[in-house]
Amino acid sequence: MLEAKADLMKARIDPDLAKEVLLCHMPTQKLLAMEDVKAMVCQYFNVDPTLLTSKSRKKIHAYPRNVYVYLCRQHTEGTIEEIGRSLSRNHSTVLYASEVIEHKMKVDKRVKNQIEFLSNKLKDMKK
Repeated sequence: MLEAKADLMKARIDPDLAKEVLLCHMPTQKLLAMEDVKAMVCQYFNVDPTLLTSKSRKKIHAYPRNVYVYLCRQHTEGTIEEIGRSLSRNHSTVLYASEVIEHKMKVDKRVKNQIEFLSNKLKDMKK
């Protein structure tokens, strides 16, 4: 790549040109870890992180868990299986939780606003 660019630009290879080529091939945003998402969701909903992994189906536990799943799928490189393991759930539960949030975002403006707010906070963390 470096030689090709130098040849194309009819320039000699120097550290500045090498740096320019390297920057073009590096990701510009850092990747978020699922733990970052979990910490933010728990803080936002004021729940203990252990409650996300609990077997409870109460809305006060299930809703933050579903939001966590949705945000992990949108903002991390975690696979469905990895997200499920972080919650002691299987991949089909992760898919269903994500679908639930997507549906709620379409029918409930409050949910949509919450998810957008949290997504923006996560995007700020990536910078």
